[in-house]
Amino acid sequence: MKINKRVKSFIFALLSIAFWIIVWDVISNKANSELILPTPKNTLSTFLELTKTSEFWKICLSSVMRIFAGALFGILAGMFLAILSHFFLIVKYLTSPLTTVIKATPVASFIILFLILIGKEHVPFLTSAMISMPIIFSNVFEGFENIDKNLLEVTHVYNFSFAKKCRVLYLPSIKPYFISGIKSCIGLAWKAGIAAEVLCTPDASIGLKIHETRVYLETPYLFAWTGAVIILSLIFERLAVKLIGKERREK
Repeated sequence: MKINKRVKSFIFALLSIAFWIIVWDVISNKANSELILPTPKNTLSTFLELTKTSEFWKICLSSVMRIFAGALFGILAGMFLAILSHFFLIVKYLTSPLTTVIKATPVASFIILFLILIGKEHVPFLTSAMISMPIIFSNVFEGFENIDKNLLEVTHVYNFSFAKKCRVLYLPSIKPYFISGIKSCIGLAWKAGIAAEVLCTPDASIGLKIHETRVYLETPYLFAWTGAVIILSLIFERLAVKLIGKERREK
């Protein structure tokens, strides 16, 4: 039964994609201008042309490493601040306004500020870190706040060591919130990082190539590089979901 559902979902997904490709093809043929809207066929051929070059793979790898290194830094920083905020009230009061401001401030404002302060090469790293940190902080801190008070009392009664508390209480309680935060921040960090690359144009980056397509009016290449961004985003989001599913099954 499960296999039938998966096959059915796969078929519906293919039909949906095919429908929107047909709509795209009809509109692009009506526009009759590759400058305005390239056809799906031309976009695909341009994308395949890019994938045959070593430069394409180097640029993709460079952007992935730059952006996801920033996301990892933000995740670790968010976890660290959430743990400190739970055990030390002063850290909570000092950190809460910071995370609130980061969430409310437009990403473009951070990108421009970082560009002025530190130069273009490190802006995507910091932007993805800034996007990831408050998400992980909020989720992990919420996990601490929702720990079962009865279980916490039991650890006090039986005088559990801090290491044992972490193993049997804190980690199992926080894990679902942390996983939810990871699923939320990966896609957002990737999109924000690419936006930072487009605005700051660091060397060997997808954002630089997208910027160049605007300058030289190469719309098919714009669609092709955008397709690469979408594919990479889907790959990493799927990997995260797979890893999360594996963790849950093992649990």
